[in-house]
Amino acid sequence: MPPSKVYFLDYSRQVEVLSGVRSLIEDTELRGVLRGRVAVKVHIGEYGNVTYLRPPLVHAVIATLRGLGLDPFITETTTLYPKRRFTVEGCYEVAQLHGFTDKLGAPFIVADGEGEGVRVELDRVVEHCGLREVELAPALAKADSMLLVVHAKGHLLAGFGGALKHLAMGCVTKRSKAAQHAACGLEFDPDKCTGCGECVKA
Repeated sequence: MPPSKVYFLDYSRQVEVLSGVRSLIEDTELRGVLRGRVAVKVHIGEYGNVTYLRPPLVHAVIATLRGLGLDPFITETTTLYPKRRFTVEGCYEVAQLHGFTDKLGAPFIVADGEGEGVRVELDRVVEHCGLREVELAPALAKADSMLLVVHAKGHLLAGFGGALKHLAMGCVTKRSKAAQHAACGLEFDPDKCTGCGECVKA
């Protein structure tokens, strides 16, 4: 496999980021890969935090895709943990509050809010995981192509969260999210258990 290309926008040298985003799509291999109805997968952030890419970047992506004759929509999935983005309604609410609205030039769609997930069998069992299938969020399964516009960060379980995590965890239904977490295993040490019941609540 040939090495991947990495494109770097040097903001310290006065590179204007929004035009850089446009160039990244128009002048690289991305242009030939994207087609038709494009799911622009974002992370809208959890309510109360600011660790997500700003909507003006997404606007530049949407405008560029439309300029290439493509049909983009902005999308995210609900969470497995019970905070504001746990429900479809809550996800739409956070998207609005954080600026992911139609004003960016494309509709925002909660990808797992449109019916049943689409089951996909894996061609091999993932090592140390045991998963044999995943359920894709229906709106993503129906898209012709997808572009991830996401940030990278440290992650308590995976070590690092970036594009691969957004694909593996961010594009599936709650059932597949739960299956991925369960595959990591759970260790129970009865000598340390106090019977407090916190694990049951969690």
